[in-house]
Amino acid sequence: MERKYAALAENILSHIGGKDNIIHMTHCVTRLRLELKDDKKADLDALNAMDGIAGTFWRGGQLQIMIGSQVKEVFAELVSCAGVPGEEPGTRQKPGQPGEKEIHIAAPVSGRVIALSQIEDEAFASGVLGQGAAILPSDGKIYAPADGTITTFFSTGHAISLTAEAGPEILIHVGVDTVQLSGTGFSPKKKQGDRIKTGELLLEVDLEALRSAGYATTTAVIVTNSDQYGNIVPTALPTVEAGETLIKIL
Repeated sequence: MERKYAALAENILSHIGGKDNIIHMTHCVTRLRLELKDDKKADLDALNAMDGIAGTFWRGGQLQIMIGSQVKEVFAELVSCAGVPGEEPGTRQKPGQPGEKEIHIAAPVSGRVIALSQIEDEAFASGVLGQGAAILPSDGKIYAPADGTITTFFSTGHAISLTAEAGPEILIHVGVDTVQLSGTGFSPKKKQGDRIKTGELLLEVDLEALRSAGYATTTAVIVTNSDQYGNIVPTALPTVEAGETLIKIL
């Protein structure tokens, strides 16, 4: 198992420009956070294609790499193979304390609401990527759940990461293991780096094509920086229409 973490760390290092390109690195509950000398040396497509990485995005001058519950082990190996001191995260006060304004995240697609724990994928069901909700979509139109910026639009079209203006970082993942389709059935309407408004069409999905290929269409909506907030509260409604509140962040 240790060798697995070491191999992942070595691969990450090779696709961020090597140890000499690292200024500073730390981690949070699920993600590596790297500050690089030359951001252009980071190959996000190569990183996103690696087993063990759930996604990447830029925020606040940091390259953030979503690992999950094994982030501490990967971080330790990255420190070791890079030979660069890493900073363990300290305790910080979380936003979302009583009295602060709650944040609403809209449903990106219409359908039946289910708990993340019901998704047949351990990374989503266990909550290691963050808290949120899932939708069994009734149509294939995926809309922006908040005002913000698309930080990662996977080349396969099956997943979108965005940073909302209010602060939450949101992952929309359409289907289970649909990365294997290599883009078949997905028609992106926006691109990485676009600024978006709530309700703008991001993606059209041929749900029948996914089902015919044997893939579940369950769509996860995850607040990937859940650790920065007090409570992530999914709607209690059994169904939602796109644009209705799916998640409240307190």
